[in-house]
Amino acid sequence: MKSQRKTTVVPIDGKIPPQAIELEEAVLGAIMIEPACLPVAMGLVSEFVFYKEQHQRIFSACKQLYDLSQPVDILTVTEKLRENECLDVVGGPYYISKLTRDITSGLNVETHCRIILERYMKREIIHSSQVSINMAYDEVMDPFDCVEALEHSLQSIHEIMASGGNMLPVNRIVDEAEAEARKREDHFKNGHCTGIPTGIKQLDKLTAGWQKGELIILAGRPSMGKTALMLHHAISSKANVCIYSLEMPGISLVNRMILFLCDLDAGKFKAGAMGAADWHEFYQAKEKLKSISVYVDDNPVVTTRYIKYHSKLMKDRGKCDIIFVDYLQLVDMRSDQSGRNREQEVSQATRELKIIAKTLNIPVMVLAQLSRRCEQRGNKTPLLSDLRESGAIEQDADLVIFAYRPSYYDPDDQPGTGFEIIAKGRNVGVGTIPFKHNEPMTRIYDYTLAEEVPPIVQHPYRDYTESHHPCRDYPGKEEEFPF
Repeated sequence: MKSQRKTTVVPIDGKIPPQAIELEEAVLGAIMIEPACLPVAMGLVSEFVFYKEQHQRIFSACKQLYDLSQPVDILTVTEKLRENECLDVVGGPYYISKLTRDITSGLNVETHCRIILERYMKREIIHSSQVSINMAYDEVMDPFDCVEALEHSLQSIHEIMASGGNMLPVNRIVDEAEAEARKREDHFKNGHCTGIPTGIKQLDKLTAGWQKGELIILAGRPSMGKTALMLHHAISSKANVCIYSLEMPGISLVNRMILFLCDLDAGKFKAGAMGAADWHEFYQAKEKLKSISVYVDDNPVVTTRYIKYHSKLMKDRGKCDIIFVDYLQLVDMRSDQSGRNREQEVSQATRELKIIAKTLNIPVMVLAQLSRRCEQRGNKTPLLSDLRESGAIEQDADLVIFAYRPSYYDPDDQPGTGFEIIAKGRNVGVGTIPFKHNEPMTRIYDYTLAEEVPPIVQHPYRDYTESHHPCRDYPGKEEEFPF
């Protein structure tokens, strides 16, 4: 938001100018107890929006700390105010601590900021009106100058009302489009995909990698390998990855990552029957994992608002290039709106996750469960209509991918083979991508030149022809590419 000027409103008939002192205190207190609140507040208000000068100085100190990538809490804010030589002006350390005394969380900080902004807008309207009235009473003032000044004041108020808007001229956007096209050309010449690598070559070829601003749904029935595929995509991305694991504790995810990165027998690893050679494999995988920029949040009670604030904080720190959420139906969808059904809640969640992807300009992959409907058909391959609880999942997603393993239903049907079925691709079309996996689903592989692509699953999204043979797309690439 643009910085506004500090205005002085003259009280009329003893009326107090519009203000929200209690909410100002609540916002500042929330910022100092929950770091994720500050980016949210900064996106809505500036220091001049606060009515009390003390609060303006405190908010300014918080912004200064944030810009320096320093923690924002009671002690650091107090020290920054002392450096700015205004600690006594704001009321000293006692007043800083008083702001956090009655605050338990920052869940409502966005709403509070909007109310504070509304009060500021009303003060601006009053100020502009007072200035216009005084100018109109001035006998030497040209009336056209009065009108022009009033229009200028109204334009400033409209800018405040539209803060956060993103209307851009096409001639500016087309320059950005050219820059993106040049970047894609460079990636193509260097043999790289334009987005974040998926870890599966043929999927990279079809999608050009995970693209910025896209919401990707990876759906399937239980035990189809959704989490295994998610971890493979995460580890293979070579990007800063944030995983919100609502189903599985962080240590379980790390155990699976270790098995992804080595040839350690999963049964021996789980049973604790590891020999010297096994420990050697373990330590090699551990060192590989330490070099990968993956962050895991295994908080079991997570809302889309939490993901929004936390991921923005991570993005601002340069630690979030792609988000994975495991899984959609476990996201806490509590809302102030009562009487809503499950479908409406899921619709809101997918919409908010799409907004997160667009706002942060990063891909967001969300795992989702399918209904049992697909298992009641003779052909058990999933359809878009099998997405549980909401058609909004299909509507909001840029990519809908189904994880499917025929051997789950028939052990003799293509064992060790799985498919990522792209049922919806807003910018890439549909397709079926086969992959190999070991029996415990701890490692995912591409098909190599020496191997035949398995028979393609018969389903409405089949478009896999001879021209799409992955081995022909990568001539000479005979080695396996697990990571």
